[in-house]
Amino acid sequence: MFTVLIQGPIKDHKFVEKNYNHYVDQGYQVHIHTWDSDEAKKLSVPYTSSSLEEDGEIVKFKHPLKQNKTLSSLYYYVRNVKEGLDKIDNLYIIKIRTDEFFSDISKIEKYLTLNPTKLVCSNIFLRKQKDQPFNISDHIIGMSYKNMYNTFNNLYSFFKLFRVLTHQNDIFNEEVFKTLWGKKYFGAQNLICRSYLYSLGHTKLDDIKLVVDNCYCIPVSELGDYFISNNYQSQTYDSKSKPWPENSKFGESKVW
Repeated sequence: MFTVLIQGPIKDHKFVEKNYNHYVDQGYQVHIHTWDSDEAKKLSVPYTSSSLEEDGEIVKFKHPLKQNKTLSSLYYYVRNVKEGLDKIDNLYIIKIRTDEFFSDISKIEKYLTLNPTKLVCSNIFLRKQKDQPFNISDHIIGMSYKNMYNTFNNLYSFFKLFRVLTHQNDIFNEEVFKTLWGKKYFGAQNLICRSYLYSLGHTKLDDIKLVVDNCYCIPVSELGDYFISNNYQSQTYDSKSKPWPENSKFGESKVW
C-alpha cells in the first residue's frame, strides 16, 4: 500500500543502499529514482534513472549569485519526481531525498491511512505561515499517489509550457530570480504546496487556512533517528545522543 520513493542525485551509493534496505526490511515497497551518473551505476539495488539532457542539451540558467550558468534545479527536481512516480503503482507515496534518512516513518504511514487526502511533511527548514505563506517542508513528503502525481505533474507541465511560450529555460531565469530572491511567496516548497492545493480543486490560493486544513506536520523528532548530508551540514540526530534541537535554525518545532 505504501511505496517509499528515494529521489534525487546520488552522491554516496552506499548511503542510499543502506536506506533502501532499511525501508525494505520495514515492509515498504521502495523505489529509487535518480539521474544518470557514475555513482548511480555503483548501486547494487534496483533503481531507475533519467538523463539530464533534453533535446540534446542540459537545461541551465544564469544564477545571479554565481558566475557561471547552473543546472535549473527547480525544474529538474520537479521533473525527476514526476518521472519517478511514472514508474510506481501504489496507493500512497512517502518521498525522501537521497541525502537524508529517517529511521521510523510509521507515523506518516498511520496518519495518511486515516487522512488520505492530506499532505504530510516534517518541520525541517519549515517556516511559520505568517512569515512564509504556503511554505511546507519538502524534505520528506507523504501523500496519496494520486495527489502527489497531480502535484508534480501540474508543476512539470507548467514549467514545460513556460519554456515553450517564453523561450526561456526556466521560470527561475535571472530577472525573475533577482526579483523574487528573499521574497516570501516563491520557492520549491511554496510551489509544491500551491500545486497540491490546486490539484484538490482550490483555485483561489489566497488564504493560508488552506494549509492548516489540508497539510499536517510531524516533527522530525518523532520520525526516529535522522541524518542529513547536504550543503548545509552533515549531522545525525537521535533520541539518545543528540535530540533534534527545538526551535533551531533548521525549522520550527511548533507550526501552524
